[in-house]
Amino acid sequence: MKDMIKRKAGQLSSPRHLLQHFYSIQAGIFLLLLLSALSVYGSLLPHAEALEVVFRSWWYGFIFVLTALNLLACTLRRLQQLTRCFGRLGGEQNRATPVALSTYSHRVAIKMPGARQAAQKRATVLLKGSNYHLRTLMLPQGMALMATKGRAGVYGTLVTHLALLVILAGAYYGALTGTANIAFGFPGDKIPVVIEGDPHLLEISDFYIDYREDDTVHQYYSELTVSSESPASPVVAHKTIHVNNPLRYGGKVFYQYSYGWGVETHIYHPPSGTAEQVLLTPGEGYYFAPAGLTVHLLDFYPELDRDDGGLLFSRSPAPHHPHVLFRLLDEQHRPTTPPALLRAIGQTVELSLLEITFTDYRNSTGILISENGGKMYVLAGAIILLVGLFLSFYMRPRQILLLWPPASELANNPPSPLFWSELTIYGWARHDRVGFEAEFHHFIDALAAAGRKMT
Repeated sequence: MKDMIKRKAGQLSSPRHLLQHFYSIQAGIFLLLLLSALSVYGSLLPHAEALEVVFRSWWYGFIFVLTALNLLACTLRRLQQLTRCFGRLGGEQNRATPVALSTYSHRVAIKMPGARQAAQKRATVLLKGSNYHLRTLMLPQGMALMATKGRAGVYGTLVTHLALLVILAGAYYGALTGTANIAFGFPGDKIPVVIEGDPHLLEISDFYIDYREDDTVHQYYSELTVSSESPASPVVAHKTIHVNNPLRYGGKVFYQYSYGWGVETHIYHPPSGTAEQVLLTPGEGYYFAPAGLTVHLLDFYPELDRDDGGLLFSRSPAPHHPHVLFRLLDEQHRPTTPPALLRAIGQTVELSLLEITFTDYRNSTGILISENGGKMYVLAGAIILLVGLFLSFYMRPRQILLLWPPASELANNPPSPLFWSELTIYGWARHDRVGFEAEFHHFIDALAAAGRKMT
């Protein structure tokens, strides 16, 4: 007993046994689930972090290679079996040998009134009505009528496995080579982009927000124009995009990603008489040299309100009561007194020999510029996957063989005065055997009923 246990343990730990486990369907399902879980985790991270932490890491690539090898091995292992099955459906002599006849799952011997030709004609009508492809064969065992359909469905699983390989390869290639950058700008801004190796300009012609009656946002719209440096065709693409409706050109995809605010700020220094007009966004500062101070815009509140604890927040995204929170920093980046001030748009504040007026506000738009070279491969893999699923579920390989005894046997057993045609009907299906059993017996019943009607 101990020797047997040791022998089994040695077999389980042998390289050949481990390879058999690795090439199994169970291992493939585990690897696919693991890879999917890691991909979902990566999709939840910011794009740059996801590339660095997940998609371009060595361990993600290692798991991807293991998954691809498992799918490839499973496909190659099944190829010989599938080819043999495909030949079974298309063979002639080999399907009526005694050994081959024993592999049919269904066998029924019946007698039909009338000559063999009449029975063959009735069977042909019924089988063609069920979309079977028919061939008449002259075999040593006798006259045969071979009916097959769904032959291409044999390769459904093979095509599905190949599709998964293409999808995985395309997704991984896209993760390695794809880029995604977010560009913020105001209407009128032009953002340089490189498309297919050539410099282009992305112009934000306009941006606006569609609000509902309750002041919630219904949709964001950015009017974009892509232009090249070629004088012959300066404008190459133009579209007003919104969420889930991007602009696509030259392998680049321009998505409506986010939006922001900008505040027109007028800074005046009375001692020197210097005045400047700048556009600030929340978190941005502007160094005003005449006073040696930096105007730092902390935040913008479209509709200012305070909670019970006195904390500032915006009641809605619509600018009904806009305010700004800002501060002044000295040359050592230390806040002056008071550390922060709150002012309404249009209000002027005098502070540290400066007169600061926030004259107006504007919306900015955030455009996600994405490029993924693996998308076409993923799309091709998805199309191949649909073909594989169609072959697997709608092209069901089936075969029915009708075999009449040879003429010599009929000579030794002359027919009765009513003349009966004896035949044996064989049936086989690769998938959906329950459904085929119902179809097989329905065919026999219909054939027998057709024979009774002719008596």
